[in-house]
Amino acid sequence: MPAFPTDSLNEPGFPEAVRAGKVYFYPARKDWSFHLRLTDCDLWYVVGGRGTLLINQDLSADIAPGKVFIFLPGDLVIGHQEPGQPVEVYAVHFSVNRLAATQRKMLRRINGHEVRSMAVWSNRFTELFGIENRASGTLPERQKIHLLNFLLISLWQEVCDSPWSRAGVRLDQVLDEIRRWPDRSWTVQRLIKTVGVPERTFYRIFRNALELSPQEFILQARVERAALLLEQTEMTVSEIADDLGYEDAAFFSRQFKLFQGISPQGYRKNRRK
Repeated sequence: MPAFPTDSLNEPGFPEAVRAGKVYFYPARKDWSFHLRLTDCDLWYVVGGRGTLLINQDLSADIAPGKVFIFLPGDLVIGHQEPGQPVEVYAVHFSVNRLAATQRKMLRRINGHEVRSMAVWSNRFTELFGIENRASGTLPERQKIHLLNFLLISLWQEVCDSPWSRAGVRLDQVLDEIRRWPDRSWTVQRLIKTVGVPERTFYRIFRNALELSPQEFILQARVERAALLLEQTEMTVSEIADDLGYEDAAFFSRQFKLFQGISPQGYRKNRRK
């Protein structure tokens, strides 16, 4: 596979070079159209609908579910949707310290790429959108930058049919399971076996994707489930701790505060004002 040829857009230098801006979700609208000259970079992921894009007056591309596009500074982008096919798009605005001609050329190879698994990529963009809109937490901005880094590298490697990318797909499936069942007894060795890569590679992929260790991600998933239970149920803190597999409610409360910056009781009180 060709290497990503850069001293600023690669691993591990990429996170320091990228400055993530806002993450948006544009829902379906009957009158959707797009006509703009970009001043920064945009990464688009099409969730639904169909239409056409014209980039710099010379490159035409179809808009369809599962397709991704990268627009670079100076690009003129014109988009229209087909009648009865309202377009829905995740859009990530970001900037890069410097972008050489070879980098621009290789980023454009991603344009119009149709991802292999919409379920996997929809989860990735949903996670990025969730970090953008997370009300509390200690690492949202750096997590956003690292997840954007992971998305761009994964797209590049999927375009080049990299085994690393296939491991990334399996990792996404594991992350989704952890989010759905955070109370299970997850172990790092179990995760490594499922993803099917050497331990060192597993940690590198995980850290690049989330800037968290596996243990930290499992803890974060439990805290997020606890926050949901605090908001939507009348369960006590001890009951929630027990439901998530904690034997010590006080230890659970300390871990909750580590991620949310507030105690479980304080979180519930603030959310119910």
